[in-house]
Amino acid sequence: MPQKIILLGLVVGLLPLRSSTASGQGTQPLVRKQLDQLKSEERPVREKAAAELLRVQKDLVRTLLLELADRQDPRPGYRDRKELVIELLGDLRAIEAVPYLIKHLTYRVPYKRLEINPIQAYPCARALIRIGTPAYPEIWSRLREPVNNELETRLVAYIVRQIAGHEIGLVRLEAARRDADNINTVDGGTQRKNLDDLIKHYKTKATGF
Repeated sequence: MPQKIILLGLVVGLLPLRSSTASGQGTQPLVRKQLDQLKSEERPVREKAAAELLRVQKDLVRTLLLELADRQDPRPGYRDRKELVIELLGDLRAIEAVPYLIKHLTYRVPYKRLEINPIQAYPCARALIRIGTPAYPEIWSRLREPVNNELETRLVAYIVRQIAGHEIGLVRLEAARRDADNINTVDGGTQRKNLDDLIKHYKTKATGF
């Protein structure tokens, strides 16, 4: 974990500091100070600075990480940084990142070998699992739109199963399906179909991905 915290500071350092942030005008100098301390040759100083960034600047860090995750960058190492940022959003339980993670659920890290552990190739799915139950409302909301990618259905089923276990996960899905009966719009019909497909897949693939 200390290594990941240090990497967090380095990742945030890739972004230009704003003159004003969601945390207020006094945020920038404090963040700059901690980022400067991350360059220290003394490991305890670096770790303390990174921990302070997490403690004091949690909201800001989440915002900056989300911006960095959404950035397209052609430079070498971009994919590694993107995967790290997504993992950190999960570690920070960044609820505000859930819409982004769901939108990019099928984003795959190209160099990951699927035959070893398929889910390792999909950092957004792993981050949603870390965020856990608070991600459910956005997941059900996403299902109000057409899902034309079987991979997305498989990933959602895996996420639900990993968050709560197979049996409780099925209860969650069935509860969401009952709630969808109360939606009489076109979106409601789409959500019901998607949940029916998801539950069918969930019951068929009781284990694994």
